[in-house]
Amino acid sequence: MSDTITAEIIKIIPSLLWVIFSVIILILFYKPIVKRLVPKVKELKLFGVEAAFFQETLRKATALKHSKITREDENILLKRIQAIGIDFSVKSILWIDDRPELSYIDRNLLSTIGFNVEIAETSDESLKKINEKEFDIIISDIIRNEDHTAGLDFLKKIRSTGNNIPLIFYLEFLDRDKGVPAFCFGITNEPKEMIHLVLDIIQRGN
Repeated sequence: MSDTITAEIIKIIPSLLWVIFSVIILILFYKPIVKRLVPKVKELKLFGVEAAFFQETLRKATALKHSKITREDENILLKRIQAIGIDFSVKSILWIDDRPELSYIDRNLLSTIGFNVEIAETSDESLKKINEKEFDIIISDIIRNEDHTAGLDFLKKIRSTGNNIPLIFYLEFLDRDKGVPAFCFGITNEPKEMIHLVLDIIQRGN
């Protein structure tokens, strides 16, 4: 009888050892695993929520521009945003517009990604902000208070002082035949193109 029990005990010893070994490994590495895994799970969930809100905001901004956007366009943007993999909240954008109430949704689109967006309504106010704070990107209109070259003049002025902050012209209407103005990074009237230009700047700067 005792020989039978002994034989059975010997058989289960390897299994017991594996259980004990697994428990020891779990105790030793539980906290590091949780610290690494949980934030990633939260991040993925959070990105899912933000992605849905971003898509909704993008569609609204596009509709206001009387333009169109496809599901593929949305997915391409979302993949780019996720692939860049940085904390966008450390990036600041100066948005110049004499009628900021009309560009609320466009600015909200950038805020949804995480960017800090500040508003200036005039060239003088913009210059003051630039002197007080460092911005990563400037997004500007061109026509301002009946001045049809306000944005272009502002760009020339800051470039003449050696300021090379990338500037994107974002317009209500765009004549693409006129091309891209000198010294600016890009020009568009499409929300999806504006986001792509912003991401281009971020990627080149990282």
